Amino acid sequence: MGVLMFANLMRSELSRLRYRRRAWGSLILVMLAGLVLPSQWMGSIREPTAAEVTLAKAELVRVQLFNECADCTLAQMQGWWSFERVVQEGIGASAIVLAFLAFMIVVTYVGADFSSGAMSTQLTFTPRRIVVLSARALACGVLGAVLMLVGLVTATSVTIIGYLSVNGSDSIGAAPGLLNVMVGGAIYGFLIGVIAALVTFIIPSTPLAMAAAVVILVVTGLVDDASFTPLSKAALHMMPMRNGNAVILGEHVVERYNQVTDVTITRADGLVFHLVVILALFALAAFLFERRDIKG
Repeated sequence: MGVLMFANLMRSELSRLRYRRRAWGSLILVMLAGLVLPSQWMGSIREPTAAEVTLAKAELVRVQLFNECADCTLAQMQGWWSFERVVQEGIGASAIVLAFLAFMIVVTYVGADFSSGAMSTQLTFTPRRIVVLSARALACGVLGAVLMLVGLVTATSVTIIGYLSVNGSDSIGAAPGLLNVMVGGAIYGFLIGVIAALVTFIIPSTPLAMAAAVVILVVTGLVDDASFTPLSKAALHMMPMRNGNAVILGEHVVERYNQVTDVTITRADGLVFHLVVILALFALAAFLFERRDIKG
């Protein structure tokens, strides 16, 4: 009986997403973001001329001779982004921005049902709150995954068109890592959608839920970037942004950690981090939602 109720409720939640204008408006919003994001790297995609390559080689010799940058490469001196680099450092890195946008959209979507009284009406017909919470969280995960994919596909399409128009039809070739970024982005979008829904069930106010998320990101970012002493490896594995990058890109490398060695956060590490966060949020959301008086 409980499984059947959950299945029917999931089908209902997904149908609501398909027919609500707010969901379609959200897709348009992430498409616009996908159109804008490539402007960050479009200025670096033009292949260098022979003269520019010669100058870059001379500059590389100079900086290595004077020990100004022992680890620098010719590609860094040229300042040119190959398509593989665009995928990793452009499209993949900007996916975090799309994820933040997806988080805010899901918070708005769930928060609107609390403020409008729709949640109270739904509980009248489906009194088992834990089932409502589970179905809504999973449906929001699907919404988050779709939003991420739409944004990433849009950004990728714009980038490919720009790359071909600047460098010619044979300039791209194989695109290693692109499918990996797409799959990682969809997975991360699902996780972010679930987290956003649970946060809103805990804090049933759209502005407050958004503010809480921003505060957490700012505080962890400051601890990560502005710490007077290097964070421990365990602490690095607890940073939300680093784990997000690991899920999207497959791994996140902290180079020359503590001036000694690299620290790698794998996709598996990122998934474990997010699943632990989801379980903790779900337990708290279920506890509060069962005891909260939902007004119509």
